[in-house]
Amino acid sequence: MLDVRRRCATMSSTLTRASLVRSFARSLFRQVLNLRVTRLRGRLLKTKRARLLEPCVLIVVFTTLGTILPLFFPCLPTQCVIIQGESKPVCPEGTPPRIQRWVLTSTDVRSHAPTLSLALRATRYAR
Repeated sequence: MLDVRRRCATMSSTLTRASLVRSFARSLFRQVLNLRVTRLRGRLLKTKRARLLEPCVLIVVFTTLGTILPLFFPCLPTQCVIIQGESKPVCPEGTPPRIQRWVLTSTDVRSHAPTLSLALRATRYAR
C-alpha cells in the first residue's frame, strides 16, 4: 500500500513538472510569435491609411471565413427531439455519445425558452 502511494506521488510530481514545462514552452512560443507579428505589422502598415484599413480587412476576412468555412462540413442529422417539459433532448437508442453531447450543448432548452415565449407573444399580437 505504501509503495502504491509513493508511485502515485512520483507520477503526480512528474505530471506537474511536465505540465509546467509545457506551459512555459507555450507561453514562450506565444511571446516569440507575438513579437514577429508586431514586427511584420510595423513593416507593412507604415501609412495612416493602411492602419485605418487593417481592422476593416480583418473583419472581412474573419466574416468570410466564418460563413464559408462551415459550408465545407456537412451537418450531422440526428433523430433527437425535445419533449415539452423536459430539460434535456431525448435521443433514440444507438445514438453515439458524442452526438448526444453536441445536441445537449447546442440546444440548451432553458436558455431558449424565454426567447421562444417572447416570439410566440409577438406573433399573437401581430394578428
